[in-house]
Amino acid sequence: MLITSSSKIINRRISELQLEERYNVSIIGVASGRSLYRISDYTLSSGDVLLVQGKEEDVAKLASVYTLMPLAGKGPKPFDKRKAIMAITGLGLAIAISYLGISLSISFLTGALISSLSGLSTVRKLYDYIEWPAVIFIGSYLTIGEVMESSGLTGIIGLFIHNSPIILFLVALILSNTIGYVATAIILAPVALSFPNPLLGATILSMSVSSPFLTPFAHQANLIVYSAAGYKIRDYLISGSIIIVVIMFITFYYFHLIPIAQIYFNHYS
Repeated sequence: MLITSSSKIINRRISELQLEERYNVSIIGVASGRSLYRISDYTLSSGDVLLVQGKEEDVAKLASVYTLMPLAGKGPKPFDKRKAIMAITGLGLAIAISYLGISLSISFLTGALISSLSGLSTVRKLYDYIEWPAVIFIGSYLTIGEVMESSGLTGIIGLFIHNSPIILFLVALILSNTIGYVATAIILAPVALSFPNPLLGATILSMSVSSPFLTPFAHQANLIVYSAAGYKIRDYLISGSIIIVVIMFITFYYFHLIPIAQIYFNHYS
């Protein structure tokens, strides 16, 4: 069982939990990057992996109460047909509503509420499932983008880029890994569309802002796994740099293909 970043047993000793008395489940092993001398005295932290022993229903209850993620086996929770049907119904209804022209946020909120009211989950569990750091993350960066645009900083950045695809890519890359990909798209979209070839500008911007791999706070997915998996900023810098080099090569290869495609299209249209 993986201890997630939102688990309630973080910073608690195993002996304090009294799992055998409360849930009839025993912790027989811990995988961690820290030193461990005695299991009962070990203080748990996010990213630790627990090897537990107990009945399936008891382990499922333990995972639900303490927000633990199963890593092996057929799953700690028995399959519930009614809940599965209601979950699929809620998802299908959300997709159907969105096709009627209603916004995705309202559509999927409606599907989630229907699933919740049908007994699939409780309001408290829905609250626990929300990754609040990601919500604050997105809201903050949207605000930053609007402030930079209203202050005129977007225009200054546009003068600096001066219709250069390479500079646009690098500026968008730096901003997306510092202030966030959403704010970067808001700030640089007018600049990209002002290029002599708007399609090229939009393509380069899209590829660049889709590369938030260098920092843990550049994307909400990075932020979620940062503490749970025990990553360090160095891990993001090394692996992210490799991915970005590949993306940059593909982007500028595509950059040279677009004019060829446009000539072909104009010739046969």
